[in-house]
Amino acid sequence: MKPWEQHPDESSKAYEAFRLYAEMGSERSLEKVCQNHIKSLPTVKKWSVQYQWVARARAFDAYLADLELAMMESEFKDRAKKWADRKEALLEREWATGERLMQRAEEMLKLPLLEQIVSADGQTIVIRPVRWSASTILSTIDLGSKLMRLAVGEPTQRTESNQTQQARPSSVDYGKLSEAELETLLRLLQKASDNPE
Repeated sequence: MKPWEQHPDESSKAYEAFRLYAEMGSERSLEKVCQNHIKSLPTVKKWSVQYQWVARARAFDAYLADLELAMMESEFKDRAKKWADRKEALLEREWATGERLMQRAEEMLKLPLLEQIVSADGQTIVIRPVRWSASTILSTIDLGSKLMRLAVGEPTQRTESNQTQQARPSSVDYGKLSEAELETLLRLLQKASDNPE
């Protein structure tokens, strides 16, 4: 039997008075029980001593505190799990998006940078650039790579020893390369993808 439950020899009226006392929390007093229970103070004092109200009320307070702590812990665990699930879902989306970007870049590598159009007379050939450039491909590869690295917890910038860093930069700003440099880089990338060794 829990201390705050009705004792076998405790009358219903005495237990009702105790419950009122216990539920008052930090504001509890025998006088307030008398006001709400319409019993004389001597009777309430007798019940309080006979049925150990103070100790039982402390046990009830501890029980309520334990319940509140358990609820808070449960809410915290639920919230932590929800955010962990969200993080996992985000990582999966970043990985999938990175893969799609890399696939798109690989498809772009297979296509020419210029488009040839033959006119209706079959004579005139119009050569015009396609809607994307080598810079677009390299930016797509860079973005896809960064998303995939983030998804697996890898840094998005390469860090190298000071000696190696002095020999070459750790990242390339493709926007600063000329069209000729980008086309050369693109050809090298195509050769590398055609002859993987």
